[in-house]
Amino acid sequence: TRRSSDLVLQGAKTAVGEEMIKMAGYTLRKMAEGGLQDHVGGGFHRYSVDERWFVSHFEKMLYDQAQLVQLYLDAHLVSGRADLAEVVRDVLRYVRRDMTHPDGGFYSAEDADSEGHEGKFYCWTRSELKSLLTPAELAVVELHYGITEKGNFTDHSHPNPLGGQNVLSIVKPRLGPEEQRALESARSKMISVRSKRVRPHRDDKVLASWNGLLIGALLSRYAPQRQFSIQFSIAAARARLGSRRAAGPHLDDLHARPHQPPLGQAAEEARPPQRRLRPVRRRAGRGAGAALRGPRRGAARHVLPRPRPRARRRLMLASRAAW
Repeated sequence: TRRSSDLVLQGAKTAVGEEMIKMAGYTLRKMAEGGLQDHVGGGFHRYSVDERWFVSHFEKMLYDQAQLVQLYLDAHLVSGRADLAEVVRDVLRYVRRDMTHPDGGFYSAEDADSEGHEGKFYCWTRSELKSLLTPAELAVVELHYGITEKGNFTDHSHPNPLGGQNVLSIVKPRLGPEEQRALESARSKMISVRSKRVRPHRDDKVLASWNGLLIGALLSRYAPQRQFSIQFSIAAARARLGSRRAAGPHLDDLHARPHQPPLGQAAEEARPPQRRLRPVRRRAGRGAGAALRGPRRGAARHVLPRPRPRARRRLMLASRAAW
């Protein structure tokens, strides 16, 4: 989980820090190499359905992208590994291209299925790639992503699953310069073709809390993406603030109703009128502890009377209504 990985990275400064860095780095590398990550369009799917991060539930959530940006950036800053920073760039490219509202801010999620089949948008058949790529590009894609004619994924949730479907996962991470250029060319063609497919449904709500997660991640650890991340997050924050000023004081996550008074006003109106302060006289103490027990005889102090039970209940209910 994000929290346990954070603890491992925070422990990197301890005596056993080097071993902890290796543990966290291995986990993050395997997550990024498996089918949990979208190797064509960038971003991470919601979770894996096996122990190898190979087959994922293909839904994409904004809060996952935000927390993984923070986590992979932290791991990059601790370990200095460039491949971890590249994962962050891929996630941010995906968010900027597919999850950003035209007026600023970020959408909430994308579904797992399209045209009734889970993962259809993200999977590939070998025959489809063969008709799209050159022989050199096809050879590199097969080598790098483990593409086979039979396929490696079956949608068991569908009564008539599609055949020959391949989930992309990195089988051979290291490629030579020529192979790397062929892979980049192939990915460019695959992105272009995939963009014409029927996309999964997008949840276009712009939630303040999830947007805050991503904006916070961009601003708190922006070393590999300095200027890009700052401009990106400031634009999103301005869009959110501007839209909320135009719509009123209520945030999406609070589910406030438009006809309700501003936050706190209802509670103030429901507060019972306060009675005048009354002087309270206390007896003077005896002995050395007298000064600790209260003022001397005749001194008065003013106290605010406690509201009656019914008044307290009205105030509590009004406060809940305001939220």
